Amino acid sequence: MNNHFFLPLGGATGVGSVPMIDPDEAVAFVADCCPRIPFWPQLPQRAPSESMIEQALLPFGDLVRRTEQRTGYEVLPGAEEEFVRRLDDAPAELQPDAAAGFYAFERALAAGAFPHAAALKGQIVGPITLATQLRVQGRSLFDAPGASAIANIEIFRAVGWYVTRLALWQIERLQRWGRPVILVLDEPCLSLAVSRRSPVGHHVLPVLKESLTMMRAAGAIAGLHCCARLPTALAYRARPDLISFDAHQGLEDFFADPHMQAFMRAGGLVAFGIVPTLSDLSEFHPLTLLSRWLEAAMSVGDIADLAERSLFTATCGLGLLGERAARQSFQLVGQLSASVAGLLRRASRSVSNLLSVGPSAARPPHPYTAFPLWQRRGGWSFRKGDTPSSSL
Repeated sequence: MNNHFFLPLGGATGVGSVPMIDPDEAVAFVADCCPRIPFWPQLPQRAPSESMIEQALLPFGDLVRRTEQRTGYEVLPGAEEEFVRRLDDAPAELQPDAAAGFYAFERALAAGAFPHAAALKGQIVGPITLATQLRVQGRSLFDAPGASAIANIEIFRAVGWYVTRLALWQIERLQRWGRPVILVLDEPCLSLAVSRRSPVGHHVLPVLKESLTMMRAAGAIAGLHCCARLPTALAYRARPDLISFDAHQGLEDFFADPHMQAFMRAGGLVAFGIVPTLSDLSEFHPLTLLSRWLEAAMSVGDIADLAERSLFTATCGLGLLGERAARQSFQLVGQLSASVAGLLRRASRSVSNLLSVGPSAARPPHPYTAFPLWQRRGGWSFRKGDTPSSSL
């Protein structure tokens, strides 16, 4: 795993989309909400081309068209070979009119808008999800039989290489600022593709793993985001450095899953999308979210070790809500993040006190083993005088 040089320490970041229309306003919002791990904002309300599928397919407008059901795209009849050739060879970069937030993010970085950034985060539609949105001769890439399946495998692998090149382009651009880069493949359709029993479906893991491997080789922290049901065995075998998921729906299942337990114990980073995407979050409190996370995290051992390698986000889809809801969501995420960071700081001080007793004192096996901030008595209860964060 390529995360040895960066620990999130419970930091807050975003999945990708925000509801603003003006890109500079969106970047200012990110700077305010996620100054330590900022991300470039995707702006789906600004233009249809800003949606993640359209961002990737915009350069192929002469080769693909919307399906009649408008749930995906079809390759124009007779254009299959040219489509593969351009996926393989044409320049791969985000277009300014389809990713205005990326270029505004770069301008802000150049102007010094993120002086305290510990890492920079980018994202792109994953190769599996992009492929599920494509049809050839009226069929999904994953459904074609016989000889058509062989041609579709070629298209699928070309899609994977094109997405990889888009990711590498982002990584190279963001690395200019001298910070670790987190690049996340957005794969909401991962389970759908895995469930297809087809020749193309057999190539899902190799294509996904190749993309993540190339991103890691370029020096980035290679992430995988899935807001739908996460196929944990496949995600583990793909070997991402970071897994991002909908923890509001699946937190306890994630911690109970043996593949995800193995991932975390091996040092994997996790982005917990624990704040739901709702227009009104008044019923949610950061202490409740923290309590739930702590309760679930006990199953994997050292909570502080996991907290070091955790990020917190809202669930995805914020770009389709209003600005007020987005601010409320990031406020909750920020308060939860500050609580976890505060606990880590206190744990570190406690260990320092233990180590200062003298050479004969017992040494904890891990620098954060001592974590005396809470006690388990039928539920999490904080000791008198211990507040997770002054911001709550």
